[in-house]
Amino acid sequence: MRANLPADLDTNPLYMMLYQLAHHEAVKTILEVGSAGGDGSTAILKAALQPEATLYCLEAQPEKFAQLDAAYATDTQIIPLPYLSVYPPQLPDFTTVASHWQAKKSYLSRYSLQEIKRWHASEQAIIEGSPEVSGIAFIQQTYGIETFDMVLLDGAEFLGQQDYEAVKGAQIIVLDDILTYKNQAVFEQLTQDPDYFLLYHFERWGHGCAAFKKKSALQPGLSV
Repeated sequence: MRANLPADLDTNPLYMMLYQLAHHEAVKTILEVGSAGGDGSTAILKAALQPEATLYCLEAQPEKFAQLDAAYATDTQIIPLPYLSVYPPQLPDFTTVASHWQAKKSYLSRYSLQEIKRWHASEQAIIEGSPEVSGIAFIQQTYGIETFDMVLLDGAEFLGQQDYEAVKGAQIIVLDDILTYKNQAVFEQLTQDPDYFLLYHFERWGHGCAAFKKKSALQPGLSV
């Protein structure tokens, strides 16, 4: 199993906490928003799954979804879906994003405005070509899930807030890119939420990552 894991497992804080959290016997339903081709965090989560657990993967970019779907076509514990997390998504207009960049409110300011404009246009194109399905709601309705045991939010750069709104109440919420537009505000909100406490916080790695646990979650509780 180890040979199939990313080589940087031991030095990647996101991968380390994903493996530890997903491997707990009480974690049965896991949602990954932004699975890409399935060879990064998805592979870590797959390796950590308990026998009765299921990983639901959302990836709306067609080429990446094709890779994801092919990689796990025969794996009954992993369910890839080609949907946006929420439809219709509320993509902020580029003026709002540019104002955020100009104010240097996050690591987004480390990139050129031209590059950020390309990201924004790419997300808009994916939205326009996506099925009119809210992926999170579809999974919950289809598989009878009221709240997820664990969620990884690592989707589109400009849709992090609405992804979070759709999974509020999840037992464990893991955030990547907490220092960029994607999940900066979500991190701040969860830090102030009296129903959650901070499990992990890595600010000096990449664009930052963190994990929160609901205080009433998974009784008798996770040992972390």
